[in-house]
Amino acid sequence: MDYYEILGIERNATAEEIAKAYRQAAIKWHPDKNPDNPEAKEKFKEAAEAFEVLNDSNKKSQYDRFGFVGNNAGHNVFADLNDVVSHFFGGGRQRQGNNIQVRVYVTLEEVATGCTKEVVLHRKGRCVKCRATGAKEWDACQDCHGTGRVSRRQDPFIVQLPCEACHSTGRHIKILCEDCSGSGSTPATEETIEVNIPAGIESGMQLKIDGKGEVGPDGITIGHLFVVVMVARHEFYERLEADLVCKVPVSYTQLVLGADIDIPLLNGTATFRVPAGTQSGAKLRLRGKGLPILGGVDSGDVIILVHVETPKKLTDEYNDVLLKLSKLEEEHVTPNRQKFAYKIKR
Repeated sequence: MDYYEILGIERNATAEEIAKAYRQAAIKWHPDKNPDNPEAKEKFKEAAEAFEVLNDSNKKSQYDRFGFVGNNAGHNVFADLNDVVSHFFGGGRQRQGNNIQVRVYVTLEEVATGCTKEVVLHRKGRCVKCRATGAKEWDACQDCHGTGRVSRRQDPFIVQLPCEACHSTGRHIKILCEDCSGSGSTPATEETIEVNIPAGIESGMQLKIDGKGEVGPDGITIGHLFVVVMVARHEFYERLEADLVCKVPVSYTQLVLGADIDIPLLNGTATFRVPAGTQSGAKLRLRGKGLPILGGVDSGDVIILVHVETPKKLTDEYNDVLLKLSKLEEEHVTPNRQKFAYKIKR
């Protein structure tokens, strides 16, 4: 499913162009306007789903990079399509509470296996005394007759909008609750929860957890918790999506003669063979030893960049050996050195 194709827009479309395209698609495929077209309802839903992702900068960024939007604990990121529709046509759910965003920091080793992190939240709870209504005594709102919504005509539709008189609660408070002063919530308290971090996650990605935000103004609906995952820098490895790049120092003789080199992995060690005659700066790969691909079954590679580490201090014996080697290198010039010498002589 290509969200850009569904809305008929280019990938570099602006926020205004995305909103305009969604409005046109929603009007075109609205079920009330297409009662005899069984496909209209599905197309209407697809348009709302596309807008729900492309209108959110974080979700859009993940979709552009990976073709899907990350989630946590099996949460369906498209479960709130009613909220998207109500953005343009009214109706939908009552106003939910504020979302909460926190950061967690993980190591590259934890990314390789996945992990569980404790997160400390400070959020308001429901007032028990008034059952989160904010009222000691209340009756039905006269404007919406207790429904929390009012009907308005917006040709060609009749839409339902949140009732402003009662803030969508459907209640008219006669006497405020003494415990919460009418807010329906208690002061913020500290809560510690565990969050599952999936293997292969990238730095900056968000995990969405339902029901762990603030209590809404209706005292019932609760906002979401967004956990932003930050991956710490590693001592040896640079990350390139699922691949891990490691710069490995070797000696001149190891490149010339070949050698078996041991390197540390994120979960153990590995031995790789440097073939005789390998050039400094060459890339060698250990297949499948990188990070797991998020949401997939395969893993990336470890890319080894070999480079010669030149000694700064020499013993007399070491110096004598190198002088002999230098004389041999003048007698046996390598092909690339010959090309340079030829160019200079010309």
